[in-house]
Amino acid sequence: MPLILCHSPKGGVGTSFIAAQLAIHLAQRGHDVSALDFTYQDSLKLYFGLTPAQGLPELNDGSADQIAVSGVALFSAYGLRRDTTFQDLLGKPDHSPFAGKKIFIADVAAGDR
Repeated sequence: MPLILCHSPKGGVGTSFIAAQLAIHLAQRGHDVSALDFTYQDSLKLYFGLTPAQGLPELNDGSADQIAVSGVALFSAYGLRRDTTFQDLLGKPDHSPFAGKKIFIADVAAGDR
């Protein structure tokens, strides 16, 4: 269950850039990678060449629509950051949404702890 969080207590230091580059690098090496944007700014997608107006599917949406760039599946996870059910699942490895071999790279906002 590889979940890698990219976070800094101060904004504007490049955590979104690091998250995007790490995800692309791992995908280029053959790993199954998803990048999750937990931020209000919704800017992780910009590092994959998408426009600000282009929306990302929600991680928990379950729809078949998926956006992948450079071998990385992109998802918005902003709605999950305060979801208590989601938080409870994180503490239960047998029911974790991050179980399996897929690698998840999460861009977490500076204000979220």
